[in-house]
Amino acid sequence: MKEMENANVVRAIYRLGQVCGNPPACGSALLRSMIDIAAEALGMDYVSAAVFERGVEGSASAVQVSGAWPAEACQRITEVTRWDLKERPLAAKLAALDRNMVFRRSDIIEERAFKSSRLFMEVLSPMRLTGDCLVALFHRADGAELMLTFQRLDEKGVVPEDVVRKAQAVASFMAQCWASSWRAEPGWMKALKPQSRRVLDDVLGGYDDDQI
Repeated sequence: MKEMENANVVRAIYRLGQVCGNPPACGSALLRSMIDIAAEALGMDYVSAAVFERGVEGSASAVQVSGAWPAEACQRITEVTRWDLKERPLAAKLAALDRNMVFRRSDIIEERAFKSSRLFMEVLSPMRLTGDCLVALFHRADGAELMLTFQRLDEKGVVPEDVVRKAQAVASFMAQCWASSWRAEPGWMKALKPQSRRVLDDVLGGYDDDQI
């Protein structure tokens, strides 16, 4: 596989192996470590990871996004994935996707339908994340699912095919890392407000008071 010969991909897979061998104390820190590695390796403006413990048609129990986006972005995405009646068709399209494969957003949903979705209007458009997007879903034996998205800012055009292939290679190892290391978080942790959750994640990640 030629993508495995790419230095950035090889480095990302090595780093994911390190994360998997010594996973962070909390699930959100695990997701954040994975997506930061992927964003750097693929040169993507935005990478997100969402865990659906009862499958993608249920609501996401944890969301993390790469880059300097506000903590509230994770909460907004989580709210959107509660899939109200208008969003159920998108949830159904995601549920019907083959697992373990990277798709372009245009292969999943028509542009007009995408631009009328809550995800576009409430999250992606305000963040200028309306460019080309890649999506992948992975299934774990206990029924939990991981959704990964790789996105560009709106002015950067279509993601090249070679980047799609690299994303497939990196995403497969991200899924392996998640499948072996993810543990469901207690309800009180999920219910924390974004700012409190960020502080908790930093504490569990080993940061001291001066770094938080």
